Amino acid sequence: MAKIYSNKAIFYRLETDEAYLTDDGSIARKTRPNLAYLGDKVNPFKDTDIEEKRLKRSVSLLEKSGGPYLRQSTDKSRRRRLRTLLREVFRFDETQFSPGLRSIHRGLLTTEGRDLLKGFDFNLHSKPGACLGKAYSLNLEKGELYLPNVSPKLLLAETTNVKKFYLCFLLSKVNFLLGQFITVCSDVMLFTANDPDQDLRLDAGQMPDCNGIYIAYLWIAFEREDACAISKFLCHADDVFRLLVCEGDNTVNTSDI
Repeated sequence: MAKIYSNKAIFYRLETDEAYLTDDGSIARKTRPNLAYLGDKVNPFKDTDIEEKRLKRSVSLLEKSGGPYLRQSTDKSRRRRLRTLLREVFRFDETQFSPGLRSIHRGLLTTEGRDLLKGFDFNLHSKPGACLGKAYSLNLEKGELYLPNVSPKLLLAETTNVKKFYLCFLLSKVNFLLGQFITVCSDVMLFTANDPDQDLRLDAGQMPDCNGIYIAYLWIAFEREDACAISKFLCHADDVFRLLVCEGDNTVNTSDI
């Protein structure tokens, strides 16, 4: 059976408080007040390319909500692809229609806007990601993700010089108006090809009470045995980082991306 590689973790950026993950766990610190608004507070007479600024900040905020698990993804096109999707979110701002006044924050208040992000793969070229399957069940209220029929042997067969992989479920609350987020993570599980096909239930725990959009991620990292002999770019070429759900409601029962 799979083994627990590391225990639950949490990281965040809330007002002047920040916590980030290190090899020794979460490190908390104070930061200066966040003056970079992502939503409505702009000066149309002073600021230029307002929508481009909002796009850039929104991409950065999503990347921060994925933490170190997302940073090791090697797909250099992810920012461009994500910007393209978020640009479409502007269309669903139901209160403003003029470029420069539209808000990603307001666009994501709509079901249509959030649906654009569901199923987004930050590493589009991952071979194991392509055969992972897209069925899952998610309970946002409890912070639980259920993955049916996960086959470690099948996933590892899609990789090169890899005999084990790590898997984790991340649940984030992201506030696109204030540029804040909080992310809670399940235990990181370690799998080998000797582990049987199994149904997985991953528990990140309940999200603290704060404003924002729910975003659920699935992370799978494949550790190459020849990592020291190849470039860092190739070390994580097969990693999976998938945005499963972007949701505004308190609970989601089942979904199929």
